[in-house]
Amino acid sequence: MSNAVGFVDFERRGELHLCMAFLQWSFNVVKFPEDLNRDGKMVRVMLTSTHRRWMIVLVLILVSATAQMVSADGEVTWHLKRIDATGFNYTSGHEYDLIMTKESPAPGNAKWFKFGPGNESWWYANYSAECNLTFPSGEWNVTFKTQLNAATDTTKSVEVHLWRLFKNGTAAEIINKSEVVDTKGEKWHTVLSAPNVIDVEKGERIALSFKWASDASDWMSIGCDSVARDSTLTSPPDSPVYPVPELPTLALFSVGLLIIAGCAYMGRRAE
Repeated sequence: MSNAVGFVDFERRGELHLCMAFLQWSFNVVKFPEDLNRDGKMVRVMLTSTHRRWMIVLVLILVSATAQMVSADGEVTWHLKRIDATGFNYTSGHEYDLIMTKESPAPGNAKWFKFGPGNESWWYANYSAECNLTFPSGEWNVTFKTQLNAATDTTKSVEVHLWRLFKNGTAAEIINKSEVVDTKGEKWHTVLSAPNVIDVEKGERIALSFKWASDASDWMSIGCDSVARDSTLTSPPDSPVYPVPELPTLALFSVGLLIIAGCAYMGRRAE
C-alpha cells in the first residue's frame, strides 16, 4: 500500500502550516519552503492511500458546507447615521444626504434631522454592492422616530421611499408608502412590500428617503444614531449578504477547490 507524506507544525503559525501541509500532501510535494520551516520543527505524518480516500471524502463535505455558507442568505439591517454621504454620485436638491450602515448605534444623544414642508432627505448604504445581487420580493421593514414642531401637523403624512441608486447618481424607485404622523415623538414601523425581486448590480446601492408633507405648516424631524431613537431599514428574509459574501468564507471555499484539484491531479498521475 502506497504512502503519502504530510506535515504539521505544532508550535508556530499553525493554521498556515496545516493548510500548506494539506495542499502539499494533495499534490504529493514533500519539501516545505524554507521560509516556512526556518526553525526545523516540522513533524511528518504518514498517510496511507486509505487515509487519502477518507480525506477526500472529508474535503468534499467541507467544500459542500462552505458552498452553502457562500450562498447563505438572511436579513440585512442598516442603521441611519448622521454621517454625510461622500465618495459617490447622487442627485442634488435634498435637505440631507447621509449614509446608513450595518453598525448598531452606541448609547448617547440622538441626532434630529429637520425636514421643511415638501422637503426630503436621503440615506444611502455606505458600501456599494461588490457583485451583482438579487433581493427577493417581500417586506422591507422601516422604523423611524419622528418629532413635530407644530401640533397642527399631526394629520400630515411623511412619505417613505425605497430606491435603487445607480452608479451615475440617478435612482429608480422600488416602492413607497405614506404614514400619517399623529403623535409627537412617535416611533413608527412601516412595511414596504416589494412585489418583485430587486436586482442590484455591482457598484450600485440601496437607498431610503423620507419626504415631509408639502402642506405642513412647520418642520418635522427624524431621529437616528442612538439606541433610544434608532431608525433602521431591514431587507426581506433570504436576502443576499450585502455588499458581498464574507471574505473568510470565500477564502475557505477557494482552499477547498484547490485541495480537490490537487486530489484529482494525483488521481490522474496514479492511473
